[in-house]
Amino acid sequence: MSKVETAKCWDNFWDGSSIYGLSRYSIYLYESYLRAFRLWMPHFRNKRILEVGVGGGYLLMRITKLGAETYGVDVSKSAILKTKRIFSLNDVEGNIELQDATCLGLKKNYFDLVYSLGLIEHFKEYDEMERIIREMSRVAKPEGIVVASVPKRMSIYTPKKGFHMLTRTWPFGFERTFNKIGFLSLISKYLENLEIVGVDTYPSFLNLIPNFGLKKFLDSKVLVPFCRIHESSHPIFSSKIAHMLCAKGTPKK
Repeated sequence: MSKVETAKCWDNFWDGSSIYGLSRYSIYLYESYLRAFRLWMPHFRNKRILEVGVGGGYLLMRITKLGAETYGVDVSKSAILKTKRIFSLNDVEGNIELQDATCLGLKKNYFDLVYSLGLIEHFKEYDEMERIIREMSRVAKPEGIVVASVPKRMSIYTPKKGFHMLTRTWPFGFERTFNKIGFLSLISKYLENLEIVGVDTYPSFLNLIPNFGLKKFLDSKVLVPFCRIHESSHPIFSSKIAHMLCAKGTPKK
């Protein structure tokens, strides 16, 4: 898709979502990311933090409430409006702007943490994905943290996605998946001190179930208790079983 088509795709998605635009699954997924971030950055207060591809703004809002100075960018006007709305509803302020992830109009060496979750896999061209990582590295402080997360190829997520594509219920346009080696190859040009973890909060079999009545039942009767039991002792899972690969690194010197 062209950049115009990509923006339109995400405008359509966020226009059709609720204010939060998130299922219970998505909220727990973002809370898992938040716990992972806190392993690498225990305190957010007075830190400058940027989300590239801010989407509905839930995670950035949570980080803002923990005392960070936050910035969010997205190519979708609807996502920007949604994020500003969720910030307003939660009585927090952030710097939310319409920007292209491949060419950020932001200061060099400025942020303590720069992250993107489920963004770079939506770009068809390899050089576009590289430019996003390069830009994230550029705006991070030399000692800052850069985090990127993508769908894992060999996971239960892949057949679920296939089902939605087959039934024409897939709302996210083009999306690739990654194995660990391919992901490292992409990001290692601009990042060093790399660590990859798996992030997921669903028991793996639940990822295969479409969003019908059974899913809603399992969501309340299985997912919530499961997450409550595991969230303190297992904030992140092994990359062997999770459906998202999450890489953390520092800008290459």
